[in-house]
Amino acid sequence: IHFEDRRLVLNTLPSITIKYRTWLQMEDTERLSSASRDLNTFWSHLESQRQKLEMEMEEGREGAADRTMQRRNKRGRPQLSLPQSMLGVQLDLRDLMRQVNSQVSSSSEDVTQATTVTASSKAKFTTQVSGPSRWVSRLEGYVILRDLERYLTKLARDYTLLRAKY
Repeated sequence: IHFEDRRLVLNTLPSITIKYRTWLQMEDTERLSSASRDLNTFWSHLESQRQKLEMEMEEGREGAADRTMQRRNKRGRPQLSLPQSMLGVQLDLRDLMRQVNSQVSSSSEDVTQATTVTASSKAKFTTQVSGPSRWVSRLEGYVILRDLERYLTKLARDYTLLRAKY
């Protein structure tokens, strides 16, 4: 079963769509700088969502301290929690951001250093994670990951264009 609802959007996420002519006319440094900013925004959203999930888990542990059995995956290893899995995505995204930032700085010395993840750049979201809002929080996480996947497809297209140029 696959769930997909394109009506669900977070207006604070970068736009994935761009007009074809605009995309073709973009300079390489502009394209890479935009990617760096957008990836940073996705990272910030993931960080906020991961923190919410950790708070949820802490609240759940207080009520279920007796559960000592941990779920295992098909290979018998402990299954990662949702926040741990999200952290893995963040680490991969951070590595990609470093790569993009490196290419931005090597492609032009004039361009200001692309954004990097810092505590001050993290987006602040205030959604409670109790009762019905837990579902809203889960939906937000879904939208962030769905749009990140779509954005990474767009970024792969950008890199294909850059590769063809050089």
